[in-house]
Amino acid sequence: MLEVSNLTKVLPNGRKVLDGISFKVKKGEFVGILGPSGAGKSLTMRCLNGLLKPDSGSVVLTDDQGVSSDICQIKKRELRKVRQKIGVIFQGYHLVKRASVLENVMIGRLGQITTFRSLFYGFTDKEAEEAVKALEQVKMSHMAGVTTSGLSGG
Repeated sequence: MLEVSNLTKVLPNGRKVLDGISFKVKKGEFVGILGPSGAGKSLTMRCLNGLLKPDSGSVVLTDDQGVSSDICQIKKRELRKVRQKIGVIFQGYHLVKRASVLENVMIGRLGQITTFRSLFYGFTDKEAEEAVKALEQVKMSHMAGVTTSGLSGG
C-alpha cells in the first residue's frame, strides 16, 4: 500500500506546486494523475519515488510483509531497496525500441537480479509469467510480442 500524507513542495522561485496532497493506493489498484501542464504531476511522481524530497509530508510504502518505509525519511541504501517495489514511467519514457513490449516490462526488473543475469537478460520463466500478468492487468497482453517502436505515444 502507498499512503501519501500532506505532501507539499515549493519551487525555488517561491511557487507552491504541491499543497497538502494526500491519498492512498491499495494493493492491486491502478491510479492515474491528471492535470494541465505545469500542475505538478511529474513533480508529484518524483516525490513519490524519492527522486525529489518534498518540503513536508510523507510517502509511506508498506510491502507485502507489512514493513512500512517513509520514502521521504529513509537513507539512500534503503531507498534503493524500496524503489525495487515502485514502477514509474514518465511521459518522456525510455523504452528499448528494438525490444518487445514484454521484454521492456521485464527490463524493469533488472534492479532485482544479479549483474551477471542482467548482462545476459537471464530472466526466469516465473519472471516472464509475472510480466505477462502485469500486461494483462493493463489490458496489453495482446501487445506482448510487438516491438515498442510500433506503439503509439498514448
